[in-house]
Amino acid sequence: MIIRDACPEDNDRLMAIEQHAPQGRGVQLLSERRHFFVRAERFSQTICLVAEDETRQLLGVMSAALLPVTRGGLPALGALVFDWRSNSQAATGLQRHMFRLWQALLDRIRAAAADFVFGYIKADNARSLALVQRSRGQVCDTIDCLLFPVRRPRLRADLSGVQVAATRAALAMPVQAQPSPDLSPLETGRTDDCLKLLITAGRSSVKIWDASQDQQHRVLQIPALYGLARPLLLPLSRLVALPYIPKTGDVVREWFLTDLHLADSRDWPALLEIARRLASREQADTLGLCLSRQSPDYARLAGFSRYRLAYHLVCLPLGSGQLPSGPTFFDIRCL
Repeated sequence: MIIRDACPEDNDRLMAIEQHAPQGRGVQLLSERRHFFVRAERFSQTICLVAEDETRQLLGVMSAALLPVTRGGLPALGALVFDWRSNSQAATGLQRHMFRLWQALLDRIRAAAADFVFGYIKADNARSLALVQRSRGQVCDTIDCLLFPVRRPRLRADLSGVQVAATRAALAMPVQAQPSPDLSPLETGRTDDCLKLLITAGRSSVKIWDASQDQQHRVLQIPALYGLARPLLLPLSRLVALPYIPKTGDVVREWFLTDLHLADSRDWPALLEIARRLASREQADTLGLCLSRQSPDYARLAGFSRYRLAYHLVCLPLGSGQLPSGPTFFDIRCL
């Protein structure tokens, strides 16, 4: 087995591995990207390694982005690990090969003088969490992906002063949060393709990230109950606001709220209502917000959500410095 840097010529084989890595349990989704390296392109400094056997079969891939971030109010270099994929079609010894690939990635991260490694693991993924903790990793925060219904009765909110902007200058405006929470980015990389709109209400604002510009999710499987309910609810959804129920083969278009600056919690209903109307007009199926459970605004914002998907922020120290602590900032590029 050899370990090497991934190259553009690997794209088709890496996409094939991705096709065998569906996400979810009840509703199972398959990621369809423009190309495999689309996530890596969001960052200015990335490492992407592949493991290959003697027949040139790819056994797995792992990526990391070197991110200048805040930690304890000071600059630090974090290494975000992502796109960890193994080839389920490979023969024996896959676990051993992936461990060697992980060690090679760690060596490259250490050589770049990173202060710590971090990543996000679904809270119910006990196997991955146990593996991380055996490697001295720690859970430093929990991020909930709050999912808000797009199709529902309108909120009672004063929309008279709400403004929507789509100019490059408006979308480049930094978040006004002070002091900056841990993991706030000190450089933003490439976000032009996905950032669509800036919504302002009073002294508060939020941006909309259209995740479908980079990748989309196709429905592979839905629970039997959903399949039975869909034909009954679909005609009614034309008359009243009902949740979207996909069928097998549907593509789910996802919008996310990001860079939220909530100067006054009373501005939130107006921000959310306008975001929902825009999502509905553009035929987005879901509207999400990733937020630390320790955020002072969490309880109010979460009260408007229909579903919550929990992810643990896990960190691995590489030196003697402290690890990030909550409430942490969720960089939308980590999606």
